[in-house]
Amino acid sequence: MLRTATSSSYISPLAEVRATGNIGRGMFAKEHISKDTVVVVRGGKIYSGAEREEASDDLRSYMIQVDEDLFMGPESLDAVEEAEFVNHSCDPNLGFRGQVTLVAMRDIMPGEELTVDYAMSEARQQNFACECGSRQCRSIVRETDYLLPELQKRYDGYFSPYLAKKMDLKPQDLAKSLAFEETGAWGLVTALDLSDCDHDIMRDRDAIYAYTVELCKRIGVNRFGEPIIVHFGADERVAGYSLVQLIETSLVSGHFANLTNRIYLDIFSCAHYDPTEVIEFSKNFFKAGGHNAKVYLRH
Repeated sequence: MLRTATSSSYISPLAEVRATGNIGRGMFAKEHISKDTVVVVRGGKIYSGAEREEASDDLRSYMIQVDEDLFMGPESLDAVEEAEFVNHSCDPNLGFRGQVTLVAMRDIMPGEELTVDYAMSEARQQNFACECGSRQCRSIVRETDYLLPELQKRYDGYFSPYLAKKMDLKPQDLAKSLAFEETGAWGLVTALDLSDCDHDIMRDRDAIYAYTVELCKRIGVNRFGEPIIVHFGADERVAGYSLVQLIETSLVSGHFANLTNRIYLDIFSCAHYDPTEVIEFSKNFFKAGGHNAKVYLRH
């Protein structure tokens, strides 16, 4: 049910909400919309992360994230406003200006659906299968997509401010700020995703072995035993190797996904190491075209 008597949101007169034919309702351009035009300003109630978790799935679907643990949405399903009907697309034409304002990222033609990529504002959403049908479709939309280098480049200047701030913290800066012993931490984790990796290197068991041995040397951790490298799946195009190497009472693990030419690495050590070295060495070894990295302490 849409609330129409009063509204806490704004929709440009150049836009309208109507049926999409496949996913219910969506917002569309009634007339030509020029780049940088303000199209939507969201309003509503502010929810904490805990309050969001207590809300129904239907109500949560109308919320947007506005800060690290703050969300905005209607007070109830009876208070849903038309501004909430901006659907997701992996090839959007709207982006954020501030926390709640959506502007045109390019000139938009009459009749086009107005969409936004949830990666521009959401870092705590549930992963979901995307059927936007665009040539840029990622198939699975994940809460970590804002870390993808290609999206950071494509949406530069259109991310929600709190996400833009998170992206400003580079791994090398984080490495310097990690007070390993001072905070009583007992472990350091680097979670590294590599994209567009060299086809041959990531499919070569001997290369993966050599990478593991050299990585441990570079970050100064002791190996216990030899790397365990196992190939899964009968079809090498869609399977890949998995890696486990015990180190310093912890481990290095990895999965080499042949279908996507992506590598997923986790380096967890009870001894301090330089995560910047992990990232740079891994990128160069596998000739990766892009990467995402998260570095954090275990307490």
